[in-house]
Amino acid sequence: MRRSAAILFALLALAGCGRVAEAGPTDPARLINSFAAKLDEATKRTYTAEYRVADGGAVSVAQAQKPSRTAYTHLGGRVVIAPEGFTTCEATTCGKPVPTPAAGVPVTIPGFLTSADALRALSSASLNDRGTLTSHDRTVAGQHALCLTIGALDACVTDQGVLGAFVGEVDGVKIDIILTRYAESVTADAFTTS
Repeated sequence: MRRSAAILFALLALAGCGRVAEAGPTDPARLINSFAAKLDEATKRTYTAEYRVADGGAVSVAQAQKPSRTAYTHLGGRVVIAPEGFTTCEATTCGKPVPTPAAGVPVTIPGFLTSADALRALSSASLNDRGTLTSHDRTVAGQHALCLTIGALDACVTDQGVLGAFVGEVDGVKIDIILTRYAESVTADAFTTS
C-alpha cells in the first residue's frame, strides 16, 4: 500500500492533476497525497469494515496485526491473505494457502474495490481525465471522511484510513460501494479457512 501511495503521489505531481475546486487553497498533489497517506494509515490498524455494494450485496474486510492478515468475505466466499500465503474459499470450501505473489494478491469480488485498486483508479483518472479535482467532507458509517472527485470517479477515505466510499467505472465495471459499519476489532473467526 505504501508503494501504491508513493507512486500515486509521483504520478499526480507530474500530471498536474488538472484544476482543483475546493473550499480552501490546496494544490492537487498535496490533496491526493493526503488521501493516499490516509489510506496507508489503515495498513497499521486492526479493524472490520463492512460495505454495501451496488447489487445490494455485502463485503466485509477484516484486518489484524501481529501477524498481519486481511480477509475479504462476500456472499460467494472469502479471500484470506496471511504471512503463509493467501487462501481462496468458495462458499464454505477453502483451498490450500498459495504463496503471495510479489505484485500482491488480486482480490476480485464482483462490484467491490480494494483500497489499492481505488488508488490505482484515482491515479488513472487524474492522468487520463484531466478534469477538475474537487474535495469535500462527509460522514460515512459514523466516520468523518475526506472525499475526492476526479472526472466521473468519487472516492472517500475515513480519518481511520479505511475506504469509505467509491463510485465510478473501473475497467468497464461500474463500482458503487459504501462503508456501512466500522469497528476497531475483528471477530475470532474472521480469518478461518477450514
